[in-house]
Amino acid sequence: MKPLFEKLVSLCALLAGGLVALVCAVTFYEVISRYVFNAPTTWSLDISIYAMFWACFLGGAYTRDVSFWRYHGNRTLTRVSNLFTGLRLTDMETCYKLMRADVARSLDIQSRTFTVEPEMTAKFARAKLRVVEVPISYDSRGYDEGKKIGLKDAFLAIGAILRFRFFA
Repeated sequence: MKPLFEKLVSLCALLAGGLVALVCAVTFYEVISRYVFNAPTTWSLDISIYAMFWACFLGGAYTRDVSFWRYHGNRTLTRVSNLFTGLRLTDMETCYKLMRADVARSLDIQSRTFTVEPEMTAKFARAKLRVVEVPISYDSRGYDEGKKIGLKDAFLAIGAILRFRFFA
């Protein structure tokens, strides 16, 4: 059973890598056709994405030493965000968000603290932007390495989810 699971994980990783390569190739082709040949395509705009969340916990992404409380706190915040935004994210507090410049300018980001993540997510949902998650690997920092986020920030994030989803 274990070799079958390992083969499935390898197949998923191969497919995900292929899809990321396809998105990069389509975006590159669109840039070349638009700015070099002055002949933009219509189909590549349908394939391109408005926002890409680089998800920390999607698939088999590797993480180093994520504590029980941080892991479940992050999952809870993501579930609360999904409940109020209608999105189906696996990691709302990911910090890696890639989007087109016109989308970024239209968001009018007000937050200057850890509440920037829920604000951006809520504004993506309100604008009905298509969101795609892509797995990443990373080494998480501990508090001894300068991590500053705590329980207080979780309550601020929940408040930001509600505020930016319904009022801002």
